[in-house]
Amino acid sequence: MNYAGPPLDKIATALAKAQGEMSNAVMNKINPHFKSKYADLAAIRDATIPALSSNGLSMVQYTKVRGDNVYLHTMLLHTSGQFIESEYPLPSAADKPQVMGSAVTYAKRYSWAAMCAISADEDDYGNAASNGTASGPRVSKEQMETLSTLADEVEADKIRFAKHLKIGSLADLPAHRFEEARAALEAKRKVES
Repeated sequence: MNYAGPPLDKIATALAKAQGEMSNAVMNKINPHFKSKYADLAAIRDATIPALSSNGLSMVQYTKVRGDNVYLHTMLLHTSGQFIESEYPLPSAADKPQVMGSAVTYAKRYSWAAMCAISADEDDYGNAASNGTASGPRVSKEQMETLSTLADEVEADKIRFAKHLKIGSLADLPAHRFEEARAALEAKRKVES
């Protein structure tokens, strides 16, 4: 986070009071891809605006272009003039306005909730990042064919195997998990031999 330098005494005091009045946001939406609950931006605002406002705080969010990159800036402002600001990098999708709109909304939710230190989604205990449901390279076509052939050979149910790996399908498997998946199928072969 960036801020306008010391002092932060007034904004820190006001934010501490506001956070004591806030509750976590109501998780009113379901992510159909990950089957997890989250709070939309309106729910996050509903959970925070009253406490922010009653303590002389407000929130401003805007996008800023620097070079070829776009960033969402979130500023927590205090009536004293003190502020705290964060910057969230957005994916480059200038030619795809719907993708950019979704990315901005996502960034707004996460940045706002983080600035207020409230929970706005289910904690997956790092599973999205460690199991590869976060963005990253997927298995190659050749790796996918290897896994598919191996699954057929050991008569593995590909849908159940994908669920076991916590992915939608074998094509969604992150490249860094290929060996894990291959080893699991090979272990099935050894058990059946």
